[in-house]
Amino acid sequence: MTIMPADFQAALDNYAQVFAALTPENLHTTLPQVFAPQAKFKDPFNEVVGLEKIMGIFEHMYATLDAPHFVITHTAQKGMVGYIHWHFHFQLKGQVQPQTLEGLSRIVFNEQHQVIEHIDYWDAGAAIYAKIPLLGWGVRWVAKKLSAQQG
Repeated sequence: MTIMPADFQAALDNYAQVFAALTPENLHTTLPQVFAPQAKFKDPFNEVVGLEKIMGIFEHMYATLDAPHFVITHTAQKGMVGYIHWHFHFQLKGQVQPQTLEGLSRIVFNEQHQVIEHIDYWDAGAAIYAKIPLLGWGVRWVAKKLSAQQG
């Protein structure tokens, strides 16, 4: 059986919709529908293999953040690999200021249109570390030294 690229685009679109609609209530019913049992998930803070561990990352996200949600801005697909551009909106527990991270996810599908690899790319230094008082000063100082546009 030959799988047409449009089938993978439909799988990517469905996956993006799952993330845009993800909630603590539907987490355990929707993620098993899109991830293969031994899928790999990686972001700047986590690297796990297996559906249960992937769900654990999102359980932790909902337990430690207020109002986390993804806004999908664009998808692109070629063959069995797709990319999702997103904005992640959230508030830290006990904080009133909303935060937004911008990132890109690389998604790899198997022949059954299940996700076998999800790798997130986003700038943890600017998004998180630079906002921590003493650590942030150091991160900003290093970034300035490495910048081609030093002032």
